[in-house]
Amino acid sequence: MDALPLDELLALVGRLDDAPGDDTPRERFRRFLRERVTGLNLLRRYIGDCAGKSDEQHVRALQDLVVHLGRLLAFEVEFGPYRGLPGMIGHSGLWRSPSGLRVVLELKTSETYTSQRPSLTHAIEELISTGEILGWPEVVGLYVVGHPDVPLSHLEKTILEEKQAHALRIVSIDSLLRLAQAARHRALTHQQLHTILRAGTPSLDGLSELVCCLTERGLAPWGCATEIGDAIESILDWLAQLLGVENEGHPCQRPGSK
Repeated sequence: MDALPLDELLALVGRLDDAPGDDTPRERFRRFLRERVTGLNLLRRYIGDCAGKSDEQHVRALQDLVVHLGRLLAFEVEFGPYRGLPGMIGHSGLWRSPSGLRVVLELKTSETYTSQRPSLTHAIEELISTGEILGWPEVVGLYVVGHPDVPLSHLEKTILEEKQAHALRIVSIDSLLRLAQAARHRALTHQQLHTILRAGTPSLDGLSELVCCLTERGLAPWGCATEIGDAIESILDWLAQLLGVENEGHPCQRPGSK
């Protein structure tokens, strides 16, 4: 039997909100995702149904769909609140790996990204203070972007200025879906996914595209020479920016600098 269209499903479960309870619209929707949305095709279809829609119901559904995507990447998932409420730590969700890695998510659907301090940093610090996460070495803060065509320079700049810049990443929903597809086809292991999340520049889209390109070409990775060169150049540019930020205000500079 064909799955319900997303709009019909949302009409059946009711208005998604943060009201407490085990049989609220929110919990019914999340239970449906866990029990029925076990394949990538249906998940991709539901995510596509949210594309370009800014009403509260679709934005909240998209948040849960992105968090649920972690299950297809072999994570245990914990859904976050839709809005920052008193007593709640503000994040979209949490992915837990059996290896100990924790990925704290924040969905960004707005077309405007401010230059204020990344809110994920504050959320992760709160999770560490409550003991839910042991410390920064085991966590990645992941901004999931719903509008991949929007310039991310402000968000990238604020990440580079953070003390914990090495643990903060940006990725588009499209790239996450491609990684999930590679994982489902056993072309990407869970441990390799860890490496992708921890490596590279703040934006993971280029690296994700490269990895998917390599896995799709199978035994001909040399066909990606151009992409590999671009990825290396991007990483070197990011390192130069990061070193520049770290050296600001320090009397010592790198050898050979003036």
